[in-house]
Amino acid sequence: TGSASDVLFRAMDHWHDVYTTEPLSWFYRIIEAEKLIHSEASSIARTLSEMFDAQSRVLIEELSETGRLKVEDLDLAIEMFSATVQNLLSKILIGIETDLPWREERFINSFCALYKGQ
Repeated sequence: TGSASDVLFRAMDHWHDVYTTEPLSWFYRIIEAEKLIHSEASSIARTLSEMFDAQSRVLIEELSETGRLKVEDLDLAIEMFSATVQNLLSKILIGIETDLPWREERFINSFCALYKGQ
């Protein structure tokens, strides 16, 4: 329930809780750091990415079907949302993101403005 931005902000809060809270945050940090070096970490990273893609698909399709977002190309919107969220979270995990709350808010507000519902 709520506006598109409310739903997307709640999803971001959920992902923060899951991926950036100990003890799982240590696991995800290791995977993020080692995914280019170790095949096992790469496989886990791919699986996590697919999970984000699937969760993003459910969110964006629901917001589109209920008219809270007007999305003509669902695949593009889902890919853009999922990739950006994953990028922001990976920056938290490797510790290089200092202005994350501002960037997340800006992204979600811009995403909702781009796909403004009727």
